[in-house]
Amino acid sequence: MKRTSALFAVFVALNASAFAATPHATPVPGGANQASGVAGTFGGKLFNGEVRLVPKEIRDAIDADGLTAVDGQKWIVFTASASNGTAHALDMQQFVASIVDADDNTIQAQPDKLKPVGGVYGVVPGGAWKEQIAFEVPQNFIPVKIVLLPNDRKHQAFRITVRADDYRRS
Repeated sequence: MKRTSALFAVFVALNASAFAATPHATPVPGGANQASGVAGTFGGKLFNGEVRLVPKEIRDAIDADGLTAVDGQKWIVFTASASNGTAHALDMQQFVASIVDADDNTIQAQPDKLKPVGGVYGVVPGGAWKEQIAFEVPQNFIPVKIVLLPNDRKHQAFRITVRADDYRRS
């Protein structure tokens, strides 16, 4: 009996170590949940250790925006106020910006559709600027999330939930 118990114990130990060594399934990369970050909603104040951000508006583009979409597409414009939340002058390249719908379809903004174009430089502590980002999306696209990832990846992304009453359609 002792021999059977000892063999069983060895069997269990070997299987347990083999199970522990088996890699766990890696989540499929991409989608709205890939970038961890500071989560919030419109009107809320968000801080990622560098930038203070207040999402102000998300809407379909209007004529005054000067954007022309091809057939079957439209432009969605996101606006936020931002400020330097550090104790030193801030130099920051523009965000890598994405918009996501309920089906996790993610569309990245073209770099020339982010304002200020290129980024902000020499912003004094507490100094502020306006972020405006235009996304070209399919005509039936309904946004549920905006993700703003700092270009240098040194700070967390901003993950902004778009509630139904936040989005103004034309």
